[in-house]
This record gives sequence, structure tokens and C-alpha cells, in this order.
Amino acid sequence: MATNNENENKRGIILFISILVILLLLFIGIRACSNKKVDSNKKKDDGTPIEDVIIDDNEDEDENETLYVASTSNNNTAKVTKAVAKTEEEVPVLTLELNGNSTVEIEYKGAFSDDWVNAFDTKEGDLSQSVVKTVYLNDQVVDTIDTNNAGATYTIKYVVTNSRGETKTVTRTVKIKVPDVYFSLKGQNPVPIEYNTSNPTNYNDAGVEATLSTDGSDISGSTNTTITKDGQVYTGDVSSSEKGEYIYTYTLEYNNKTYTETRTVTVEDTTDPEVTSVEDSYEYLLDANGVVSINDITSLFSYSDQDSNLTATLADENGNPLTADISKATVGEYPFTMNVEDTAGNIGTKTITIKIVEDTTAPTFNVNSSGSPTLTGNIGNRKMQFTYAVSNINDDYTDSGDVIIEYSTDGSTWTRLNGNNIQISLNTTYSYRNWEYTSVAATLYVRATDNSNNTSDITQINIDPYTLPFSI
Repeated sequence: MATNNENENKRGIILFISILVILLLLFIGIRACSNKKVDSNKKKDDGTPIEDVIIDDNEDEDENETLYVASTSNNNTAKVTKAVAKTEEEVPVLTLELNGNSTVEIEYKGAFSDDWVNAFDTKEGDLSQSVVKTVYLNDQVVDTIDTNNAGATYTIKYVVTNSRGETKTVTRTVKIKVPDVYFSLKGQNPVPIEYNTSNPTNYNDAGVEATLSTDGSDISGSTNTTITKDGQVYTGDVSSSEKGEYIYTYTLEYNNKTYTETRTVTVEDTTDPEVTSVEDSYEYLLDANGVVSINDITSLFSYSDQDSNLTATLADENGNPLTADISKATVGEYPFTMNVEDTAGNIGTKTITIKIVEDTTAPTFNVNSSGSPTLTGNIGNRKMQFTYAVSNINDDYTDSGDVIIEYSTDGSTWTRLNGNNIQISLNTTYSYRNWEYTSVAATLYVRATDNSNNTSDITQINIDPYTLPFSI
């Protein structure tokens, strides 16, 4: 049986453990309340304390803060915010860097090749092709770097701008060296000479200029000149009558350096053949059975050129070679082009129009008296003979020789005229004893007809013989 002391010890241990448990529970409750409740001293906008606050972590106002909505036992609400860390965005960067050296020295008359630049934007990518280049000489904008400009210093400015408006600029300096000798061509280069055999001329070369850069002394007399034609050494005069490409090579040796210049002289045919025609259009009469042949059309053109070896091609309005004759059966207009090409490929052209037309116009002519009337016959039975000449016979599509001329004295019976003269005889009586005479008036009609049966208006001439002279 346990003693009293042992029982008291057990009670003490149990009490101690109970107190520890209560303290632990109390601590846990206090921590829970601190995380789940709002300070009881907080009040609503109207001053009423907020009671029994329930916190909802599920509602956010924006990405930078979280809103806690609290409810009380009397349905009042309030918001409590807590800060949220904002992530800093990456800032895009624009860079522009030179490729190659920032300072470059070029030999006099040497070749300059721009190494360009490298432009990059961390947001927009490679912008190298968007760079704007400007060349300056003595602070003045120039088109390019001229390596013939000895001693000159050029500045190249490269500028790039991104879509955000940011700009970067870099520069490169290009210096042209001063040579020992200034060696350059006189006159033009290249030299074109037109091929000409009818009036040939010889080419007179301008040569080169060679001077020392130190004192300007002329040393061009030491230049060696050679000529090649189509790759072969050539001697003699360069003439406009002989086609070819002639290369003049000038060489100067000075101070263990070789200076060289070349000039190209080309004799070539660049002139188009000349193609002409008498008229720009030609008319042919409508004819159901007729044609205008290819040879007929070709003969309307003429052409010439320095090159005697010419190729002529007659083409229709569509540019196709003409291969068939043109029918006269249909009224219309037909353009044709003569293309003449020489051996150098130069082409001369001329276009004419062939017109197939219907003849609706009558011929025209003039009738004039020819000399004075003649008197024939005996007293009492005389004749007056009148002569008229037909002239200036014209027709638009018929040769004057094919126009039919007819005449009549009564307007119904017609006689075809052979030749040009019409003779009309009128009888008259004369009485010697009584000195009396009678005269007979007459009318002459004349008309012309062409091959299309177009007939001119009838020309009427009234013949009234004058008084007969007294004669036995």
C-alpha cells in the first residue's frame, strides 16, 4: 500500500504536467489568434469595432498586393492589404560596334573596303542592315571615299536607331597615304570610238602624268607604254576602221616601286542601221482578187549602215515575221515594221501602214481651147473647126493613162478621146452678095471615168462662133 508521501508526489507530478499542457494550449491559441484575427482595436469607417473577423486569402486586387476581406458577426466588412514583392523587368539594350579598325590607312589609288558595323538590340535583334552611313571630308558630306585624293582624311559616321527612338553612333577614320609619285591618266578613260569605214580616223592617245610628290618634278618621260588588242600585243595606229578592244598599259619604275595605269579604247559599232521609206503610209485600191505581196512591201523600205552585212526582217503589227501576202479584198489598215540588224546587234526600225481603200473619188481634168477656130469650105458652105485640149488628168488611185476621157455634142452619144485634142466642126453659110452670114452655136460635153467606174461631173462648154471674116 502506497504511503502518503508517494501519493502526494504523484499528485504533484500530474498537476505539473497539466499546467504545462494548459500553457502549451494557451500559447498555440494565442499564435492562432494572431494569424487569424484582426486587432480588436480596429474600427469600421463609422467607428464601430470590427468583431469576429474572418480573413479570406483568395481575393487579390492586382498583382502587386493581396486583399483580405474581413466579415463581422453583424455583416460588416473591411479590407486589409499585405505587400507583394514586384519583379523588376529586364531593360532592353542597344549596341553599335565597329567591325575592323577605327582608323584605316589606304594606299594612294588603292582599294577601300568598308568593314561595316555590328548593331544589335536585345529586344529587336540584329539591326546592322538599318545602320545609316555618312562620309565626311573636311566636315562636308561627300558621296564616297576617293583614294586618288592623296593625303586626305575621311570620317565615316554610322548611326542606328531602334523603334524606341534610342540612337547609337560610332565613327571610323580613313586616311589616304601620300605616294612618292603622282601617276595618273590624262584624258578620258575608257575611250569609245565609233566604228567608221567610210571616213576612218586614227586615235591620238593623251598619255599619262607622272610627278614627284616632293617637288612636283615631271618624270612622265620615263613611262613605258604597251598596247594590246583582244589580248595580243598590238603595234601601229588604232583606227576607227578596225573593230576591237585596245588596252593601253602605262608603267613607271621609281624608288623601287612600280606605278601602273591602264586605259581602254574600244572601237565598236553602236549606230543603228538607218531605215527609211518615202511615205509613212501607202494606199492600195480594194480588189477582191488582188494582193500586196511581201516583195511589194519590202520594196517600200530602204536601209543603210557602215556594216554591209545586214539582216532585214519584215514584221506585222504583232511583231511576228510576215510570211504571207496581204489581200486587197478587205478595207483596212495594216502596219508593218522593217527591222534591220547589223552584226554588232544594232537594230534600226521603220514602220509604215498599208491601207486597203475603196475608190469613191472621180478623176479630175481641165479643158482649154487650143488656138483660134479655123475656117474651111467654099463661099456659101463654110465650116468652123474648134479644137480643145484636155489636160491635168488626175485620179487618186488610177494612173492618168488609165483614165477614160469621153466627149459629146449632144450629151447622149459619147466618143472616147484618143490623145488629148477634141475637134468640133460647125457648119455655117455665108452670102457674098448680100454680105450676110449665119452661125450655128453648139455645146461640148466632156467626162472622165477611172478604173473603179467613178465618173466625173460632165463639163459643159458652150461654143458660139464669132463673126466670120470677109473672104472670097
